[in-house]
Amino acid sequence: MRRALLTAALAAYAGFVLFVTLTPRMPGTGSIALLVNAALAELHARGLFAGVGYDTVEFAANIGMFVPLGVLTALVLPRRAWWVLLLAGTAFSGFIELYQSLLLPGRVGEWRDVLSNSLGFLVGAGVTWVAARSRR
Repeated sequence: MRRALLTAALAAYAGFVLFVTLTPRMPGTGSIALLVNAALAELHARGLFAGVGYDTVEFAANIGMFVPLGVLTALVLPRRAWWVLLLAGTAFSGFIELYQSLLLPGRVGEWRDVLSNSLGFLVGAGVTWVAARSRR
């Protein structure tokens, strides 16, 4: 029962990520981008985080978006399938970026996004493995 619930949660969250990443809207053009840019402008005006721009925030957000995928995948897959887990995050991210590049006008697939997404996936899986090991 537990594995079925975790698998359903993984499928639902993966669907959410696909919805967010495969919509035709170009990132950085919506209301969230306006809010982030306004917040950055305010911080910069106060002399804070001068070296942080929208690209840095987007990179960190991509990491954050993929952490739950790493956690859920690590909880669903058997521990001996760690190599599948390592490939899964990068393959999923690569699929998204390839799809954006080839099939979504106005969207750009970037290797940088594959890097940040994969990093988030691995952070989520790593934290899950460490937590599981410390519980023993």
